[in-house]
Amino acid sequence: MEVVAGPIGNVRRAKYLYAYPYRFGCLDYGSEDICLAAVTGITQVDHDALALNTDVIALPEILDNFMTAGQTTAARNFYDTLNIPSGWINTSRTVREVVKITAGLFQFNQRWRGLSAGRQSSPFKEGMNLNTQYRNMSELNKGRVVVTMDSMQVDTSTLTGTSTIRDAMQLFAIEISLRPLVIGGISF
Repeated sequence: MEVVAGPIGNVRRAKYLYAYPYRFGCLDYGSEDICLAAVTGITQVDHDALALNTDVIALPEILDNFMTAGQTTAARNFYDTLNIPSGWINTSRTVREVVKITAGLFQFNQRWRGLSAGRQSSPFKEGMNLNTQYRNMSELNKGRVVVTMDSMQVDTSTLTGTSTIRDAMQLFAIEISLRPLVIGGISF
């Protein structure tokens, strides 16, 4: 199994994976141009070729090892360029935990999009950045944060006016990561 993060190229399609004969599943980041893909049966040669793309992070085969310092730095740098909260990534987490929390972040944005009546919406397309505080959001976007979290039974009681969208997304993702995750038929 291979897990990669990379651009979707166009709506709901992985940019590179259609060039390969492997079974895969994707979890998109809502309306943002990135996806998390799980690929089965990929050869080392194709894995290495995929990993050469600068807009792809290819993860190691063994997901239960702790993140190395190099992997942590690479993941944080990659995520930071894509409006994906990254401060929680550290060497005390396994690669599998990082995948599951990343999936939770992606699910937050998917749910946000769903609450936007099919619009190509995300917190970032609504003029926010990861540091936007709850008290500075429009009433509509405050409502989206709460409804997004409530719809997945994530407790919002710790959010305050100074909480950022990053805080809300991370809270959501870490709680969601404790639940089963299946991408393309692959359980994590």
